[in-house]
Amino acid sequence: MAGPHIRRIQRYLLGLEGSRINVAKLPELRARVEAQQQAGRDFTQQEYLSIVREICADTPPDFALTFGASRHLAEMGIVGHAILSCGTLRRGLAIWMNFADLTGEPFRGRSSVAAGRWTLEFQLTAVLPPATGRFCSEEFAASFVRFAHE
Repeated sequence: MAGPHIRRIQRYLLGLEGSRINVAKLPELRARVEAQQQAGRDFTQQEYLSIVREICADTPPDFALTFGASRHLAEMGIVGHAILSCGTLRRGLAIWMNFADLTGEPFRGRSSVAAGRWTLEFQLTAVLPPATGRFCSEEFAASFVRFAHE
């Protein structure tokens, strides 16, 4: 079974293939993913972020929002089941953020509610170029927003 970083990169590659974006590196990225799968290991966080940087360089700003929203809770197994079983969105977010810590997301999240408005803030844990940091936080936020609608 593919690890979380491989599944994400595969999703991005499918998004790139189905779009009109010309990514010259697509065959090379696909080969790297296949090599990792054949070796039976996931990308490290640094390897994952390196690939995300390459994807960021060739995609429009809303790419992460579009394709980050395609993360399915079914991919998260028992964690997804626990989130769907939560009685409140706040509890679901707490489990979601814990999952992010376990899978090595490159940021920490914090939520707050004031005057009926819910704010989700991200703090990067790795030194990333601004575009890459934005990509990673938007991908995560988009996937959680999709869960919140479901």
